Amino acid sequence: MLESSTERDTHEYIARRPQNLKSCERFKNQFLRLTKNTKVTCISGSIISDRVVDEFGKIHSSWVFDKYKTKLGCASYFEGECSLRYQLRHGCKVGKRKTVKLK
Repeated sequence: MLESSTERDTHEYIARRPQNLKSCERFKNQFLRLTKNTKVTCISGSIISDRVVDEFGKIHSSWVFDKYKTKLGCASYFEGECSLRYQLRHGCKVGKRKTVKLK
């Protein structure tokens, strides 16, 4: 489980399913390598519960982990999630951009 906190908010990111110890160690080592000396980590996931307030007024949100990204790289639970090239080769369609003129 990954967790990020501020004085008022806590976000927890939970794995989709149990992992064996070897897989967990690989994930931990990769996470430490990609977050070393970084100030910002972008974590993506699907919401489980949003903005549950505890008895101390702290807000908790729970997510199912998908991927994370830092300036050093990206890692994902799903194959190819960190690569637009992979996604395009495997059926992802990108729509045409519409140009909007501002008045």
